[in-house]
Amino acid sequence: YVNYFVYQDRAFIERAIEKAIYYSPIVLPILKKYNLPSDFIYLPIIESGYNQYAVSSAGAAGIWQLMPQTARDYGLVVNNQIDERFDIIKSTEAAAHYLSDLYNQFGDWNKVLAAYNCGSYCVSSVFRENPTGSFWAFKSEFPKQTQDYVPKFLAVLDIVKNARYFGFNIQKRYFNYTLHIYKPYSPQELQNIAYAYGVDYNLLKSLNPQIRGDVVPAGGYVYIPSFDKPYYREASSENSIRKLISGDFK
Repeated sequence: YVNYFVYQDRAFIERAIEKAIYYSPIVLPILKKYNLPSDFIYLPIIESGYNQYAVSSAGAAGIWQLMPQTARDYGLVVNNQIDERFDIIKSTEAAAHYLSDLYNQFGDWNKVLAAYNCGSYCVSSVFRENPTGSFWAFKSEFPKQTQDYVPKFLAVLDIVKNARYFGFNIQKRYFNYTLHIYKPYSPQELQNIAYAYGVDYNLLKSLNPQIRGDVVPAGGYVYIPSFDKPYYREASSENSIRKLISGDFK
């Protein structure tokens, strides 16, 4: 898979690594909160190429490709108005929590990766008679997609850690918006919120892919890039993005 990514899918991998770096200010603190390896910042490359709008044929969505029920199990809202699987902050929180639970169950990172792909029941079934066996010893017992999944991820890590050797020119740009959370008391159109805040509509839309249409329902929320002092009390620093990332996901 190293050869495949380097020689046949080079442009995809290069863009995806750059996106991983771009979103690292959001993703890394959440991984750290759940005591996950920082290398897991690159797992969405295998899942979605860090495409925040990605939807699989099976119905998985977002950069972490969470299925609807798994997302709901970990506290995300998934309906026809709001789908928090597309919210990079909240979906990363849910995915990290899930990965942490898988590690508590299996105690082995390769098994965690396999379970993230095919489910914990799949992994438990493979190792029912030999719980301490390694992924590699039982690799052929897994579905083909899972057999490929773990090596693909390890190949990406090899490329990331040896990018210069493989001739990659990775551009380092970081997500550096100061964001605030605005929660409308009644349904509001994104266009009107953008106008009220003096924010470009397309930028506001891109920062809020969890809003499935153009209306933020009552009880919903939007992330507002704060270029100046916020106009609304609801978007005060008390609801800052740092507070959200640190664990206050109210």
